[in-house]
Amino acid sequence: ECVAHLNVTSSHTLVLCKLWQEDGIPVSEVGQYVEQVGGSLTGVLERMEERALIFRTQCGKDKRCSRIWLTEEGWNLMEVLPAISRSVLQSVSEGLTQRQIDFFKNCLNRMLNRENLAHLNES
Repeated sequence: ECVAHLNVTSSHTLVLCKLWQEDGIPVSEVGQYVEQVGGSLTGVLERMEERALIFRTQCGKDKRCSRIWLTEEGWNLMEVLPAISRSVLQSVSEGLTQRQIDFFKNCLNRMLNRENLAHLNES
């Protein structure tokens, strides 16, 4: 199944996954999760608002802080996107043994951990 008809990008999907876990979090937390900041994150969030997947509210009196919330449409995608992701994963891993899949996951996790360590060292 294809997600093109849903008008959802990979960046949108990452934001949605974070909000499905914890709705109403500050924009800064979403930015850390998707590893985007500034203009690129703002663009993603604006397109998601235009698509009516999310809306933003201010954090109390602090005008610099805003929180992101899912709309009903954003919540509805939770019923569709995970199944599509599983289908894609099955398709790309077709013909591989479980041992090969586990090896690949291990390699990816090691690369991600190295990347995370590099970010920590830069701080």
